[in-house]
Amino acid sequence: MFVALLTVCLDAFGEMPVMMVGRPILRKQTSYRLYRPAAIALANTLADVPFSSLRILIFNIIVYFMTRLDRSAGGFFVFHLFINVAYLTIQGLFRTLGLLCVNPDSAFRVATLFIPAFVSYAGYMLPVFAMKRWLFWIVSFPNCIHLKLVLTSR
Repeated sequence: MFVALLTVCLDAFGEMPVMMVGRPILRKQTSYRLYRPAAIALANTLADVPFSSLRILIFNIIVYFMTRLDRSAGGFFVFHLFINVAYLTIQGLFRTLGLLCVNPDSAFRVATLFIPAFVSYAGYMLPVFAMKRWLFWIVSFPNCIHLKLVLTSR
């Protein structure tokens, strides 16, 4: 389950180049007062939801039944719900970082700080009581919460 969540979150990292490519168009439209940046970000997210949900559904079907988890509809849809919400959360994080940073280099550097922190401090590889006290805030990272939810639903 951790690997499924990690794979989906690393898949969301692919949103960074998409946000970087569209920045000149966004700046031009914002300077002409045609659209607000928040409206474009919301429209991009809503337009990507059906495609990303279908891709995540296919991935979840493969992972769920290959690992022989509980073969019930309720168990599968809870698993799919948590993984899909985790994907949308981390996708929003990477899109926000892509919009806030000035150039692609700084955006990728900031985004790559979150990935090892999520992998190490999600509570799977390193238990919560063994974490450094000054990195304890990472436990409240949304994907760490989703991992706990997926593990407790099993």
